[in-house]
Amino acid sequence: MVAMRAQYVRKVIDMLPYDVPIDSSHQSFSVLLYLFRMRDKNGEKSRGRKIKAFVKRRDGKGYMLYAVFEDGSEVDWSWQKALGIRDKYRNVLNAFRYEVMYSVLSKRDSHTFGDFIITDDGKVTHRDDVHIHHEEEFSKILNDFLREKGLKMKDIELEDIGKGYRLKDRELAREWIQYHNEKAKLRIITKQDHIKLHQRVQ
Repeated sequence: MVAMRAQYVRKVIDMLPYDVPIDSSHQSFSVLLYLFRMRDKNGEKSRGRKIKAFVKRRDGKGYMLYAVFEDGSEVDWSWQKALGIRDKYRNVLNAFRYEVMYSVLSKRDSHTFGDFIITDDGKVTHRDDVHIHHEEEFSKILNDFLREKGLKMKDIELEDIGKGYRLKDRELAREWIQYHNEKAKLRIITKQDHIKLHQRVQ
């Protein structure tokens, strides 16, 4: 149901011109207003102000939607969040991370001596001052796995385990753990080195 609504909304958004106010005279206004109200259930975005129009503006490689109020002020908002798409994606991603957590922690523990740890480049530091780095990005490994299985993130069903989620399909979970163990090249590096590494990638 959410996927069908998202597909429809995406078509509506894609058809919107850039930098042109979409007011109540446009057919798309009612769709945008409905989505905005879903996103703004607690009134944190509107704060009692009445919406006059919506505008789509370029933002880097993508776009951003803005609600324009009668007083001339604006606020950005996300239709994906209105439908809960981003929350779903984040939960699925974290569930896949949860499934391989033991493997990742085992890598760290194998280099730990008491409260200290030896990184892969020979540095001795406190065990709380390290990160386990994927040489090939975690998301790339996951996407390759899903592609081999003919699956997409939206297809994955989750099981609530209290403090998060795990994969509902336990056979898929076992296959993912095995795939990750075979493909992932893990390195123990300091948090500072990890930050520098990702800054270079960006």
